Amino acid sequence: MKKQHTQRGFGIYEFKSADGDDCIIQESSLSTGQGACIWLGAKELKIEHFKAGQGWNTVEYVNNTEEHYVGNERMHLNREQVKAILPILQKFVDTGEI
Repeated sequence: MKKQHTQRGFGIYEFKSADGDDCIIQESSLSTGQGACIWLGAKELKIEHFKAGQGWNTVEYVNNTEEHYVGNERMHLNREQVKAILPILQKFVDTGEI
């Protein structure tokens, strides 16, 4: 992964998930009073619907001034939260288990 910067100068890394989805880890511009934060997760909202006999299908959606879809595709994490999950992630790297 190569570090890039947003138009506003925040550090960002882009990568693909195991499923091939575009993902990011980005410095947050949001001032939450929690100190520094990052965004981590999917770059774009992806909605899928399962129907028996048809499997999973991507739901097409519009995103314009008249209609919007909102989803929680990214986690907003502060430094304490990242610190808490690092040992779990490191164990997964080392052993393949959590």
